[in-house]
Amino acid sequence: MHTKRKRSFTLMELAVVVVIIGVLAAIGYPGYTKLRETTYQKEAVANIRLISAAERSYGMELGNYFNGDAVNSINDALHLSLTEKNWDYRIQTGAGTYTVTAVRNCTGKPYCACTYTFTQSSSEPTSAGCNVF
Repeated sequence: MHTKRKRSFTLMELAVVVVIIGVLAAIGYPGYTKLRETTYQKEAVANIRLISAAERSYGMELGNYFNGDAVNSINDALHLSLTEKNWDYRIQTGAGTYTVTAVRNCTGKPYCACTYTFTQSSSEPTSAGCNVF
């Protein structure tokens, strides 16, 4: 009589596959982290421009600028952070001027000191501490 033998993976084959997946994950993770942080920084620049445009409209309609000491009112009113709160946005107003600031909201990581600033007279946001790795 001929018996059929069940074909399956051996423990060694499964271990090799797990090691290969682990190596691929280790290679890809730094690139993923850098890409994610770059995306967060682009998010901050886009939101700063949005807040600046809203500030200009507010100033044209009412003759003065919105004082954004209440950070939560800016974040919530403009729906800037729908799922994660990656940045804290602030507006400082002066005599006919405003400054919008985005501060990275994270702790213990090398890119946490990232800050973007946009003033009424600037055409592009300036950054401090926003180098990614």
